[in-house]
Order: sequence, then structure tokens, then C-alpha cells
Amino acid sequence: MGNLKRISYAAPSSATVTVNPLGEVSSERGDGVGGYNYSACSYNFDVSHGDLRCCKGFKRYGVPDYPAKPLKIYFYKRFNAAGEVDDRILFYCANKYIYEYNTITSVFNLISGLKYDAEPQGVCYNFNGEDVMIFSDAVGNMKIYDGNNVSSVTGAPSVSSMCVHNERLFLTDGAQNNSLWFSDDFDPSNWNVSLSEAGFIDMSGYRGRLLKVISFGGYLFVFRSFGITRVTAYGDQSAFSVNDLFVSSGKIYGNSITVCGDCVLFLASDGLYRFDGLTTRRISDDYRDFIDFTFGGVKGEYYGGRAYFILKANFEGVSDTAILTVNPKNYADYYFIRGAAAEDIAVIAGENNYRLVILANEKMQFLCNESVICGTEPEKVWLSKFGDFGLKAKRKILDGVSFYTDKSATVTVKADDKTRTFTVKGGAKKREIKPRMAGDRFSIKIKCTEAKSKVVGLRLKFTYYDE
Repeated sequence: MGNLKRISYAAPSSATVTVNPLGEVSSERGDGVGGYNYSACSYNFDVSHGDLRCCKGFKRYGVPDYPAKPLKIYFYKRFNAAGEVDDRILFYCANKYIYEYNTITSVFNLISGLKYDAEPQGVCYNFNGEDVMIFSDAVGNMKIYDGNNVSSVTGAPSVSSMCVHNERLFLTDGAQNNSLWFSDDFDPSNWNVSLSEAGFIDMSGYRGRLLKVISFGGYLFVFRSFGITRVTAYGDQSAFSVNDLFVSSGKIYGNSITVCGDCVLFLASDGLYRFDGLTTRRISDDYRDFIDFTFGGVKGEYYGGRAYFILKANFEGVSDTAILTVNPKNYADYYFIRGAAAEDIAVIAGENNYRLVILANEKMQFLCNESVICGTEPEKVWLSKFGDFGLKAKRKILDGVSFYTDKSATVTVKADDKTRTFTVKGGAKKREIKPRMAGDRFSIKIKCTEAKSKVVGLRLKFTYYDE
């Protein structure tokens, strides 16, 4: 017999990968390589602390049954003649009327003089020493509501947006897409064009139609389809000046433009942008590809140091309505809230507090510290990238997955084309599952359905063979 040849096998190595922090959603850190602490999908988890915690939710605001389906919320900040708080929440409803809800008496009232065929714009104004609400629409149907009576304004242009700046009412014209109008100073009811009264500024140009006008940092800014224009509007209109500041490569969503303290955040068709009054830069590279930019109902609001945007996002191939919340001072602090199906968003106030509210399920819901969303405890999901977890060896075995969780969780492990799902009970001790799955690339999906769920200290144990 011939001599037997001894075959040697390389001894396996072991490695422990600590997924810390459990990162946010990222489309920039692609599958297949590193980036394991970035997520391919995450919602209803707040990851800003480096672990998985239930994010805030929305709870029904204690408003009685609505007279008709509410479509838009307006907050009317008002003091009566005696100097007492007389705040109202106004709703534009599906029957085309505007109703008010008195926050003091908890009573709904129809404002008979405020009927609009389409959703009107609304703004608060102190007119002749009295707090009023001014409404107008795309056909110039401007009306002033003083809390008791409605009066019509003649000669007003059509309106697509409006704001108050230096005691004038400025508005973008819904019919003439390139005209910025301004009222007489101290008189939003006077639209007589003259050198000493009202007037308009023609803004024709390649930056596109005028979307929204805002007062910010002492200046007036006009956001257009593809750019931003600054208007210096102090004193006499003859001294007004116009400067173009920014040209956008993506189309800007007008209703997303949100003043956030010392900056403005807005969405365009190529991402989320930050504007500080002079410069503009995109801040959403990590999650830009998850946003569904075909959705035209984007809306934004600022509350409690965070921006909140109603939009649509792609969750594992499914486009669904969600709320993206971003910290304007720390762009890595963001997460998605899914399940609210919000249609409108606003900040309302009473005598002692402010609240962020949304319209969802035909009801007004307010932001709360509980994870419940519109009466339901939502599922919370974090899915890692599908990659090698920093181990370049092609022959790997995932021996163990461990973490701490105080509530039950479902863990789904994918190794190349193989998938296994495990159920883990919550408790004080470290929880560990043993997939013992071989592959080159892996992903870990954690799903929780209970309130106050928290996942900390995710670790993966591998055995691998050097090539």
C-alpha cells in the first residue's frame, strides 16, 4: 500500500462583535461590508442613546366628537379685551367649513362666515390692538376673524402662503406664481397698490414658482421650487431689496419648510436641508434613499427642540406614511415613527403648555412620552445591514446572539439565503440565542411589540476560518 497523506485543517478562530451603538437607518453604509451598527430599517425605536428604546408616541387629544372630518389644524393665539387667555383651536373640515374649539370651555362652534372650497392659509395678526386670524385661499377670498365676527377683505390677491413681517402681511400669489405681495403696514386689509400702501415684487426667474414666505432672523425669505431668495423689508417699500441665496438641485417641498430656532429645515427631492439664513447644506445622506419623494403631502413642524416631518418612507420594500423626527443641532439624532398615518401637524398652546399635535384617524392626537400610537401599541423594528460584520473571512458560523431586554423580543437571523427566527423572553439577565448558522453575510432583525421595550448590549459570537 502507498503512504497515507496527512491532511491538515486550519484551526478555527473566534470573534465577538459588539454592535454599539445600535445605529440609525443608513443608505450610505451599504450592504456587504462593515457598517454593521447602521440599520437597513428602523422604526418606532429611538436610537439616539446608542441602544434601542421606545420612541415617543401619539395619544388622542381630549376633544369631543368632531362635526365633520378634520383636514387641517390652525392655532389661534388670542387674548380677550380683559387680557385673559382665550385660545382657540380651529379646524378646516371636509364639509368646507372652519370650526373652532375653545380650549377653556371645550365647546365646538361653527364659524359661519368661514367657508372655503379648498384648504385655506391662516395666520395670526394683531390688528388695531386686537388678536385676529386672517384666512385666504388660492382665489383671493381673504377674511378676518376676530373671535366673534368675520369680515371680508376686498382687493386681496390669491394666496399660496403668507406670514407677518415688520407689521405687514406678506404673501405668495397662488395665481401669479412669481409675485410676492405685501399689505400696507399695520393694515392687512389694505391691498391698494401705491408707493405708500400695498404692493408686490415680481420674482420671475429660473428658480421656479414661489412656494412659501417666512420671517426668519430679521429678514424675509421666499422659498421657491429650486432656490431661496432673501428680501430685506424694513420701513418704506422703496427701500426693499432682493438677493438670491441658494439654487437647489432638487425640487423643494413648500409645506416642509420649518423654522427650527436658529435655522430652517426643509425637504427637497434629493434630501433634507439645513438653512441658517446665509448658507444651505444637505444633512440627510444617511437616510435620503429611504424617503419616498413621490409623496406630495410632506409637512413639517418644530417642537421641543426637534423637527417633525410627515412623509412616506420605505420600510423593507413597503412605502408607508411615517414621521421623521430630527434634532437640528445633531443630525445623527433622528428616527422614524411609523403607524400614525398623520395628515396634518401643528403646535397648539394653552395658558400653561404647548403641544405638538397631528391629525390621524380623523382625530387630533398629541405627542406623549408613551410609545402608544393612536390607541395601539406599535411594533418596533431594528434591522441591521446585511453584511460581514467586519469579518472578512468567507467561512463564518454565527454561534451566539446576546443582549439585554426587559421585554420579550423576536430575533430573526439571516445567513446568506437561510433564515431562522427566535423568541426571547424579557428579564434582568442577559438573553442569548444560539443560531449556529454558517454563511458569508448576515443580518439581525429585532422586533418588539410591548410597551417600554428596551434592547441594550447586542453582541454576536462568531467562529471563522482564515482563508
